Amino acid sequence: MIHMQYFNNSLLHNSSEQKANAPIFIHTLGRSCSTYFSQKFREKSASTYFFREFVNSILAYDKKTILSVSQNDGGGDLRHQKIDRLYWEEYEPLITNSGVRNYKIEFNENWHPNGGLSNDEYKYVKSLIDFANSKNRIPVLESIHTPFKTGFLRQSFGGTHILLIRDPHDLCRSWLSLGWGWYTDKLNESPMHGILWNLGYRRKIPTVQRPTLDGSIGVWEAACVYGVLVNAIMCVHADLVVDSTRMASEKEYATHVSEELLGLTGLSMDFSDAKLQHDGLGAFYNPVPLWDIWCQYLGSKKNIEKFIDTVVNYYCMPAVGNVYENLRILKQCVFRKKGESIREKYLVDWHTAQAVNALLSDNEMKNILITSIQDKDVIIANLLKRLDGKNNDFKRKMQKRVEQLLGLLPPSIRRYCGMFRETLRRLRRPGTM
Repeated sequence: MIHMQYFNNSLLHNSSEQKANAPIFIHTLGRSCSTYFSQKFREKSASTYFFREFVNSILAYDKKTILSVSQNDGGGDLRHQKIDRLYWEEYEPLITNSGVRNYKIEFNENWHPNGGLSNDEYKYVKSLIDFANSKNRIPVLESIHTPFKTGFLRQSFGGTHILLIRDPHDLCRSWLSLGWGWYTDKLNESPMHGILWNLGYRRKIPTVQRPTLDGSIGVWEAACVYGVLVNAIMCVHADLVVDSTRMASEKEYATHVSEELLGLTGLSMDFSDAKLQHDGLGAFYNPVPLWDIWCQYLGSKKNIEKFIDTVVNYYCMPAVGNVYENLRILKQCVFRKKGESIREKYLVDWHTAQAVNALLSDNEMKNILITSIQDKDVIIANLLKRLDGKNNDFKRKMQKRVEQLLGLLPPSIRRYCGMFRETLRRLRRPGTM
């Protein structure tokens, strides 16, 4: 039930105004190729008016500050593509001495609205849509700060909703390359009225303000939660899910995205030049939490139906007709690195964990792991020495996997020790495979 203090927008969906130049919302997570993707809409100046990150604390500043922080040089350290116009150019006619008209800082801070968009936030978003419509343009609104508002935005404004996703591993590497913790606090602070709480999510993720590879455990777990659970929530109300990783690597898929968007929006766009920069980090990749989250919420038909029902009831908004296709695309993106070869890797990981558990006591494990990184050859030798009489093929696979794990050791092996032990513990857990 929508609380009375929130705007009831049921009449707007049936109005003729809603059908003419209806808004396009682009929902995404940071570092998902959204700058490139959104600029394609922005290039359609004759028919499209684009608003970059329509919920962002920058919009509460004065006009001079807002325009001065516009990164039109390619994003600087963010490694964005070079663009010809200021990021916030479209807002200029709406900027007052106290920021963009109708914008309030709490829109960016409150990721978990209680029952719907507040009257103030509804008024703000509607003012953006109305302004674009007054220019006879289609408003396109994109933000990385509204992942838990997708259903409420659809409920309030109708329109077309596009979800842009990226491989969680690549997403995590990109966050780490910039020293981002990427909103672990927004997961940890999920209130009882929030969608995560309604879905039964209770995990508290270790928070690192300026993470490096030494402290990336919480960032990777956050990437798993955002990449699977949060994206799945948005899938329920998305008209189209676009896999940016695949779009940048498969020309045929890029063409397919263009055709789908033409049908949905009437706008012709070319994504043949899509690309994602490699972040050059060998970030620790533990597939177990990724797999755990998927299995818990989407691992069976019954789980998927329960998940969709929970999201639909929370947002008081029916699921889109293509929700199962959306989830299929998400699964393909999340487990792109899987397939038979990765299943074999899972099995090797599992057997490695079993072997280590059987061969090493807790004290021996502790003595072996708390050594210097230069001693990794000694670690491998000690393990293999205990495998005399074991299958040679298994020994080779185990040696290779242990070498891979140890090869990712950051400078502080003591921090890695806990992560390695946690990986082995979870791999040994029944049902992991």
